[in-house]
Amino acid sequence: SGYILGLGELVRAAWGQDRLVHVVSLHELRLYVAVLGWWLILMSVPFWSISVTERLASFMVLSVAPLLAMTWRKRSLTKALYSLVSWCFNAAGLVRGLMRPRRPVREAIASQILQESAHLPASLAHLSPKVRVASV
Repeated sequence: SGYILGLGELVRAAWGQDRLVHVVSLHELRLYVAVLGWWLILMSVPFWSISVTERLASFMVLSVAPLLAMTWRKRSLTKALYSLVSWCFNAAGLVRGLMRPRRPVREAIASQILQESAHLPASLAHLSPKVRVASV
């Protein structure tokens, strides 16, 4: 659906404008930038001027440290792992969203009809035509 790219697109859209201050203050943005920093540190480990064994040990410790910290904080390995994986996907989405070309605001969202509906619940009666759609 493109949801994961949204924060990067928001940052790109706000770049050079007054609203960038508000975007930068978002907790999620700071979190995903920290994840990107963690990735950069991990990628730099092979270039450290220490022995191969020390580099391997450093890489392993740095790799599992966030998982251990979140396991302690959440009191659950499953929840910690979910959080960490979610952060990694969102950090990658941030980068991809920053690089994605902007689309016109009024451009139609690509969608397709999944099912024609002869009857809609009263809560959806305001929709016209009476179809259920999905973004593609």
